[in-house]
Amino acid sequence: MENSSSPISFPPLFSFLSLPSKTQGLSPWTLSLIDALSKGYEDFKLENQALKTENAVLKEELDGAKKLLDQKDKIIDSLTRRNQELENRLNTNSTNSNRPPSTDPPFVDRSKPSSQNDSKPSTSETADNSENHAKPKKRPYHRGAAQKPMTPTEERQCVPQVCPHCGGTHFDDLTECSHFQYIELPVVCLIVILFRIFKGRCSNCHKVVKGAVPQEYQTSYGSRLSALIAYLLSEAGLPRRQVRKLLMDIFGLDISQGGIQNVVERASEAIDPHHKVIGKSVRKCPACHIDETSWPTHGQMGKHLHWLWFMGCCLLAYFMIDEHRSKEAFYRLIGEWRGILISDDYRIYQLWEGYRQSCLAHLKREILKLKQSANPEERKLGELAGSFFKTLCDMSSESTTVGDIWALKSRIVKLARRFGHLKGHAGAFVRRLEKNFESLWFFVTEPLVDKTNNFAERQIRTAVCHRKISFGSSAPKGERWIERSLSLRKTCALHGRSYFTVLVKAIDCYHNMTRPQTYWIRKSVWRLNNAWMYGNDCCFLPNQHAL
Repeated sequence: MENSSSPISFPPLFSFLSLPSKTQGLSPWTLSLIDALSKGYEDFKLENQALKTENAVLKEELDGAKKLLDQKDKIIDSLTRRNQELENRLNTNSTNSNRPPSTDPPFVDRSKPSSQNDSKPSTSETADNSENHAKPKKRPYHRGAAQKPMTPTEERQCVPQVCPHCGGTHFDDLTECSHFQYIELPVVCLIVILFRIFKGRCSNCHKVVKGAVPQEYQTSYGSRLSALIAYLLSEAGLPRRQVRKLLMDIFGLDISQGGIQNVVERASEAIDPHHKVIGKSVRKCPACHIDETSWPTHGQMGKHLHWLWFMGCCLLAYFMIDEHRSKEAFYRLIGEWRGILISDDYRIYQLWEGYRQSCLAHLKREILKLKQSANPEERKLGELAGSFFKTLCDMSSESTTVGDIWALKSRIVKLARRFGHLKGHAGAFVRRLEKNFESLWFFVTEPLVDKTNNFAERQIRTAVCHRKISFGSSAPKGERWIERSLSLRKTCALHGRSYFTVLVKAIDCYHNMTRPQTYWIRKSVWRLNNAWMYGNDCCFLPNQHAL
């Protein structure tokens, strides 16, 4: 008995037609029909095979077309992003990025919107802008300057000689009505002291003894001349060749560039105590501005990119050149200081474990860049962030409550949920706002903390201008001179002292091998702590300018 579970096999269709025994006894009409059906079956079989082959070819072509379409979509997306990046870069200037104003084209008006997406002003607004362009507004924090009268070295009287009306020469009741000062530069003559050195034999021990030049005159150039050379190189930013030409034209002094370099090295050693005292004092301040910029060095081993770090407050400015822009270099700058940090949103500053105030001027430029973006979502983000920024800047310690802070926090969270998916600068911007929210409003709790880092930007701009003229340094001695001279210059300017006078005294102390007076630098720490303790701004704290 056969197994019922075995599969049943059926013969192929029309297989019985090939058996002659099956076709016997059929009519001719049936046989012709069978022949026609067998031929049609063969034709359908061939056609089915051809259709399968064609279907396979079309499927391959369809897969290739899908892949090509996907590649084209990716290319279109990349070109669209590239186009947006180029448009954003074209609309980038000093008002919406970290670029300095010197990089802006001279023929572009930065006061006008640079993006095509910005709305065009009306006719009345255009007329008002043209009128305002003729007479720019006065800056509210800019102090007017007028020439102060100098102490006269000679006085002369100007009395009327002849009356222009009648020709009379006698005048009564002469009174002084005004004064006029005439200032002239005297003929400068260098003081040249010639030391004639004698030698003689001692009558006691019969040894030959040679006379010695006094200690304060052992260098070829005096304190005032050395200070002038150092002043021209640092404050005026003149190259050594121009300093040499200036000394030759004005004073008739023929000094080589090597001699100028020797003077600079002595001046650098003379102001080194000031630089150390400034560094120690600034690390005792309650709050400090910190920033950095690149500083190229052209040494014997080739060109290297070093970094010029700044750390300072309203009375002190400390510069340091380091080989790296890293966390280790940052801690070498601050030492044991753990005060309130005022800086931009560089990654190292975001990891600061203490209190920090983020620069709202950088935030304003990033928001303006988003408003001028070609992407509609980024423009919407810029508008909402601009409203948040305005509310933040209007906050003050007198009118702000805890509820206001939480309301701002909720607005940031909503922005992050809505625009956190964006790629590139916009998404990173809104995520950074949510992460660093605590550092945005610290100026509300501490009124003496500046809401921007413009103070550090202004102090470091002098170094940037010097870098563009000199293209950096070529030796470690040059780097030490740059950081020492910049620190002393800016500190003297913050104290209202003459940098040239301090240089003269420092070089004079160096020649006499005595310590310079630095009490006025150390006193700055006491003034700052006193201001923070009693809540006053009597020590020339930087003004919180309107953003």
